[in-house]
Amino acid sequence: MNFEKIISGGYFYQDRTAFIEKCENTASTLFCVRPRRMGKTLWLDTLANYYDIKRKDRFEKLFSHLYIGKNPTGRQNSYLILHLDFSTIQVSNDIKEIENSFHRYITTVIREFLIKYKDCIADFPVAFERENAIDSMNSLISVIKLSEHKLYILIDEYDNFTNELISTNRTTDYARLVTGDGLLKSFFKVIKSGNIGAIDRTFVTGVTPVTLTDMSSAYNISTPISLSANYNNLFGFTEKEVESILEPILAEVDMSSHRDEILSIMRHYYNGYKFSKKHSDTIYNPTLTIFFLNKLIEERGIPEQLYDRNLEMDGNKLDHITKLSSVHDKVFRLLENEEKISISHLVEDFKLSELLTMDEQSERYLWSYLFYYGILTFGGMDAFNTVLKIPNNISRHFYYDRIRQALFPAKLEASDVQKEFFIHLDLPVLQTFLEKTVLPYLSNRDYIRANEVSMKIMFLSLMLRDDLYIIDSEKEILRNYSDLLYIGRGETRKRFGLKDILIEFKFVKISETNLSQEEIRVLAEKELESLPGVKEKLEEAENQLGSYKEKIEDKFYKHNRFFSDMSDFAIHPLCILFIGFERVLVRSCVRSKFS
Repeated sequence: MNFEKIISGGYFYQDRTAFIEKCENTASTLFCVRPRRMGKTLWLDTLANYYDIKRKDRFEKLFSHLYIGKNPTGRQNSYLILHLDFSTIQVSNDIKEIENSFHRYITTVIREFLIKYKDCIADFPVAFERENAIDSMNSLISVIKLSEHKLYILIDEYDNFTNELISTNRTTDYARLVTGDGLLKSFFKVIKSGNIGAIDRTFVTGVTPVTLTDMSSAYNISTPISLSANYNNLFGFTEKEVESILEPILAEVDMSSHRDEILSIMRHYYNGYKFSKKHSDTIYNPTLTIFFLNKLIEERGIPEQLYDRNLEMDGNKLDHITKLSSVHDKVFRLLENEEKISISHLVEDFKLSELLTMDEQSERYLWSYLFYYGILTFGGMDAFNTVLKIPNNISRHFYYDRIRQALFPAKLEASDVQKEFFIHLDLPVLQTFLEKTVLPYLSNRDYIRANEVSMKIMFLSLMLRDDLYIIDSEKEILRNYSDLLYIGRGETRKRFGLKDILIEFKFVKISETNLSQEEIRVLAEKELESLPGVKEKLEEAENQLGSYKEKIEDKFYKHNRFFSDMSDFAIHPLCILFIGFERVLVRSCVRSKFS
C-alpha cells in the first residue's frame, strides 16, 4: 500500500515525516539498510510524495496533518523524482537474462519519467536507448543538467537481486555484476557522476552493505545512517507507539482486560530490534505488528496464528551461510551463551569474500551479516566488546530450525510426541522418543557438547512450539531458577488443555557411571536410577525444581503479564536426564510440600 492511498483512504499512518527534515540536515546522499519488511518502501514513497514537483496540488491533503506539513523544509515539491525498485529485477538462471531484465527495467522507468515530466524537460530530448540502461541514464542526466530542475533519486532494495545470487551460491554471477565493469557497478558510477549538476539528492535502501562495499569506489559518496542513533526509529514502531495503536483496537473488540497479555505476546514476537548502540528504544517489526492487529480485529480475540510465514524474515536467503562447515558450532555457542554473542565491533562495510572466508579472518562477519538481516540485534556492551542478541521469538526460530536441520533428517517427525507431552504429559512417550529416535543422531555430531545446555538446545529444536506456549520468554522469571519453562498461552492453553511445564536438564557422562556404553544400553530403568552420578543428579533436580516451582508460582500469582485467568495454572516440574548419548530418564519431580 502506497503513501497516498494510506492517507487518502484514512488508514493508520505512524507519522515519520519529522525524519524528512532530519535527512535534509544530515546529507544529500543517504544510504540505509534494514531487515526486510521494516517499512523502507513506504518511507521512500513518502519522500517521493513530499518532494515531487508534480504533486504540489496534493501537498495540503497529504501532509497538512503531519509534522512535515506543519513544518515544511522549503524543498517540498521541488524535484523531479526518479524512483527505482530493484526488487522488480527478475533473477533467472542465466546472468545475461538478469542483465537484460535490469536494462529493460531501467529504460522502462526512464520512459515513464520522460512522459511524466515532459513539460519540465521538453526542450531537451533524451537520446533514449531501449536496451541500454547505462546510456539511457547518462543521457537523462545530461538533459537534466541543461534544464532548470534537479533530480532526486530513490532506490529501493538496491541489493535485492544480488542477494538472490548470493543466497543461491552464484558468486561468479554476483561478481560479474558488482566488480570491474559490472552492470550494477557501472550504473552506480553514472549516478555518482550525475551528482555534479543534475542529481541533487539520493536515498538508497537495502538489507546489507555487502553489495555496496563490493562495488568499491563506484558509489563511495553516500552517507550511511543505518547505525546512527538519530535514525534508530526511522522504520518500525516503538513500544509507546504500539501501546497507543493497541488501546482503541482493544476497546473496539472488547478486550481491554487482556491488554497486558496481548502486549506481552507482541513484545516477544515482534519487538526487540535495536539499530543503534546509543539509542534506548527497541523497535517492533511494523509488517508483523499490523498483521497481528488485523487478525485481532478480524477474530475479536488473540489470534492463533501469530505470524504469516510469508512475512517471516528471509531465513532461506541465509541458508548458504549457515551451511558453511563451522557455522553450526557458532550457532550452538550463541544459543549456549543465553542467546548472546560478544564481538569487538559490528562491521559496517564488508565484502562477500570476507563473509565466505570468515574462518580464516573473523567470525564477526557472520554475526554482522545476521545483524543486518534482523536475526541478531544490539544487546548492549561488555567491558570491551559489542554484544549482539536474538531479538525475538520469530528470529529465534531461525536458529533452532537450523539446529534441527543440522542434527536430524527432514523425515524426523515430532508432532505426535508434542501432542502427548504438552496435552497429556505422557512422559514414557517422550522418554522413548528421545532415547530411541533422537539420541542415535547425536553421537556423531562434533558440535554437540556433552552437557545440559546442549541437551536443552537439542530439545528445543524439536519441541519449540511457541505458537502454543510462551517459552523462556521472560528471562527474569528463570534467572537463577531453571532451564526451561513452558507457559501455555492464555486462551490457547484452555482450548487445548495445555500443561504448564518446568524442566531441569541433567547430563551424566558415561565415564562417571564406571560402566561401558554397551552395559549402559541394557540396564533397566531402576538400575539406571541407582548408578553413581545418576541418583545424585535426580535428587539435585528434585530439590531444585521444588524450590523453583514455589518461587515461580509465587511470582506469577503476584504479577502475571501473560494471562488473566489463573484458575488452571499449575506447574508440572520435570527432570530430563541424559546418560551420555545412550539413555534418557524423564521423571516427574513433584513433591508433596511443593504441590
